[in-house]
Amino acid sequence: MKKLPRALNRILLFVFGLLFLAAGTLLVGAAINAPLRDLVLKYRSCLDSDYTSLVQKATFTVSGQQFSWIQVGLIAVAIIVALLLITWIFSQGGGKIRSLALNKAGKDSEKEGEITAELGLIRDIIEDEVSDSRWISSLKVASWDVKKQPGLLLSAAVYKGANPREVKTELDQAIARLDQVLGIKMPILVRLTTNWRSSLGSADRVDSKK
Repeated sequence: MKKLPRALNRILLFVFGLLFLAAGTLLVGAAINAPLRDLVLKYRSCLDSDYTSLVQKATFTVSGQQFSWIQVGLIAVAIIVALLLITWIFSQGGGKIRSLALNKAGKDSEKEGEITAELGLIRDIIEDEVSDSRWISSLKVASWDVKKQPGLLLSAAVYKGANPREVKTELDQAIARLDQVLGIKMPILVRLTTNWRSSLGSADRVDSKK
């Protein structure tokens, strides 16, 4: 459901996790092990010397001031990496929408305009159908754009001891009613959960109807 593929997210998290783990292990090892600390300081000294030598060799002058190609290159790389990370961050959670298109209008369609349904209307229809349920304590409805097609995530909080078969039957009826009202059938993912309200209550409530 996200714009950025999940596989890429997991690969990046795995790589960054390994890097941070290696850096943390090296820091801890250098702090508690004297030979390792001496080795790290030795390599650091060598790197500082090599870096200073490269900076002094690869220089250019602009308006009387001297700059190093190495430093400019490192700054450019840092800016590119920062932009990529910012793009990655803002790409997370993409695809969530607040309204669903009930028809497609365009030059290839005979329909003159696009009809949309707000998420609140959809939630009201489903909640009205399950309002008398003895199993469901609350509902949450979210909408996503999956491959340019609208889809729903329906999260139903059920009471302890709820009968999954009866909950499914009630939700199937609510979804059938939604399809009838909207005039379209869309992919719907149903998730049964619990919350503080359902944890405090119980499905074995007294039915006062005679």
